[in-house]
Amino acid sequence: MRLLRFLKTLPVRFAIAVAPLLRFLAALFLLAAVILFFAGVTQQGTHTSTATHWQSISPSSFAAFQASVTRNIGAWAWDPVLLSVLRLPAYILFGSLALINGIAGRRRRVVNVFIN
Repeated sequence: MRLLRFLKTLPVRFAIAVAPLLRFLAALFLLAAVILFFAGVTQQGTHTSTATHWQSISPSSFAAFQASVTRNIGAWAWDPVLLSVLRLPAYILFGSLALINGIAGRRRRVVNVFIN
């Protein structure tokens, strides 16, 4: 019976344990988004895409990721889906990742319910 009660509360415990990590990742993604935004503003207002950044940093990993996606999922997943996401400016991608992690890791409000 105790094991069943423990397994029932496991998702709540996991969410409580992972929330600080998600908030930390949200702060890192937001920092990267702000840095990339101001880097784009100072370079004559040209914001480079995430794919361009990735290809300039590590072209071999970009090509390996492309080959892996087309081999395992299909060519349809690379060209219209992932490539359109990677063509976004890097600060938009990292800002949206920060928003998603921030919402997922937010502190939940404790609601006390009293039944008489």
